[in-house]
Amino acid sequence: DLHDKTGRMKAKGVIREAVPWEQSREFFFWRAKRRMLEDAAAGQMRQGDASLTKDSATDLLKDVFSGDWNDDKAVADFFESNASDVADKVKAVKAAGVQAKIDALKKELDGLEFM
Repeated sequence: DLHDKTGRMKAKGVIREAVPWEQSREFFFWRAKRRMLEDAAAGQMRQGDASLTKDSATDLLKDVFSGDWNDDKAVADFFESNASDVADKVKAVKAAGVQAKIDALKKELDGLEFM
């Protein structure tokens, strides 16, 4: 019955590493904190630009961060200490999304024939 053993899960790519019990609380604290901050920023981007997927929004956030993206503590600390940079990126993506909508509507309007 090897389907839920850490070695098998790592081999299948479901987990990156086994977490020692002694470090599990800290590990999952930083994992959850990072995911909440990341998902909030990506969600705001996706609200402004419906063409973005979760992965593409995450890729845009990666462009703002210069460290190891797999280090949950470093990413969470970055999101908190550089909130204005992240907010600027979100605003830029939202602005680009709105501009794309305006351009699409203008193109549609130009294609209409009036009486």
